[in-house]
Amino acid sequence: MKKKISDPLVYSNLLFFINAFLYGVGDFHFLGVVMGISAMASLIYHYRLCHVSGHADRFCAASALGCILTTCFLYMDIIDFMIMIFLASLSLIWKRYGDSQTDIDFYRVCHLYWHIIVFICNLIVFLVLRK
Repeated sequence: MKKKISDPLVYSNLLFFINAFLYGVGDFHFLGVVMGISAMASLIYHYRLCHVSGHADRFCAASALGCILTTCFLYMDIIDFMIMIFLASLSLIWKRYGDSQTDIDFYRVCHLYWHIIVFICNLIVFLVLRK
């Protein structure tokens, strides 16, 4: 089943491409590539809503999170790194909360906010890595 591009869960994936672009131009090329692949997988999944693309989306998102947190560990001081771990944890708690909802409309709102939260967290990571 295909969704429309005008669906917020589809077009909110464009935020992840912004993250990928920023990482790329900010000399974190590997993160740019990983985030770009994850953004593409997420866009395809939310547009097509098929089982296989759902698995690819989850795999790419988990891989991107792992790469980003590893980069944070390598390049940030311990306090900034712990803040990033905290933000990532809050993001995942929000995601699980949304996934547990039985009202599909409320789930969709939670998932949309999760996309926005992930975008903001990546923006924070980018800004801290650039300082």
